[in-house]
Amino acid sequence: MTTEKKRKYRRRDRSAYYAQLSAWAGSAIVAAPVSMEKATSDHIIADEALRRFGPDPDYNPKYADCRFWESACEEMLKEESKWRQLHQTFAWIDEKPVWVNATSWEIIAGLAEPTKPCTRHFRLSLIGGGQVKVTEEFRLRKYKDMEPWLTCYDRRHLRVQAETEEGLRTVSGAIANAISEMGADAVVFPEHVPQAIAERVAATFRLIDSRDDFMALLLSSDRCGCCGRPLKDQVSKLLNIGPSCAKAMRLPHDIATANRVLARRRELLGG
Repeated sequence: MTTEKKRKYRRRDRSAYYAQLSAWAGSAIVAAPVSMEKATSDHIIADEALRRFGPDPDYNPKYADCRFWESACEEMLKEESKWRQLHQTFAWIDEKPVWVNATSWEIIAGLAEPTKPCTRHFRLSLIGGGQVKVTEEFRLRKYKDMEPWLTCYDRRHLRVQAETEEGLRTVSGAIANAISEMGADAVVFPEHVPQAIAERVAATFRLIDSRDDFMALLLSSDRCGCCGRPLKDQVSKLLNIGPSCAKAMRLPHDIATANRVLARRRELLGG
């Protein structure tokens, strides 16, 4: 995805929040009392967030009180603290807060958005050798009086087979989020998983910046990278996806795309 296209989505997302802010402006909002201990803790977190992530790159004095960037940075630090307390291995996919997360496949890669509860699978080639199987469980979610919406939040699972100097390692994990108005995605694994594997998985996801990138990283094999059924024609084998799955995910399936994706695969993975 081009930088300009990302900015377009960021502007689109921000406009929704700014419209909501205008609606709130006329309401009387009474803040709950804050203890001295919590105020001190929040101040420490805010200082660390500024040191680690720097100031808001899209700072607008008109919306300085919204603290979108600052709140997201602080949420990332809080999530890190939680994962460390649980002795988990993690690596950020989005290394700083963003309006469009790196794993927003529907936006970045143009995948079809599911219209009903379902489970979606696909396999990607892993940087350094191996594969990552992504399983996303889309379920209806309801919050307070809002209309239910379809999401795979907290239901994105990873099965990784990584080639290492010690041999093939198979591990399971998940894609997790630090959520504020802005957000960031990370990969999280149990304590026994080496940090190097987590970093490779996160780096693999960061490579996806367009539809061609996504298709280039689909696992190369004689079976579909989504459903696992045998691939019968050469175009499907070059694209690593069968025509039925390509149609369901709204991905092109033709010779021109196969040639373009093959070239992009060589750029991303070598060979």
